[in-house]
Amino acid sequence: MTLSFQDEIIFPGYEKVVKGHGMPLANEKGVRGDLRIKFQVKFPSKLNDEQRAKIRDALRC
Repeated sequence: MTLSFQDEIIFPGYEKVVKGHGMPLANEKGVRGDLRIKFQVKFPSKLNDEQRAKIRDALRC
């Protein structure tokens, strides 16, 4: 499965729900639940000058 996150802002604790692609439901044959993806984002505590410049350039787009 390929997922797209275009036009979505991913942040710590963000949850993406993909309807109908989760685990099969126990009492309903052939029916699947929703797939939930929760993001754990860790930001660096320190950046050197080169890393800061690269991030600055990337955010200018």
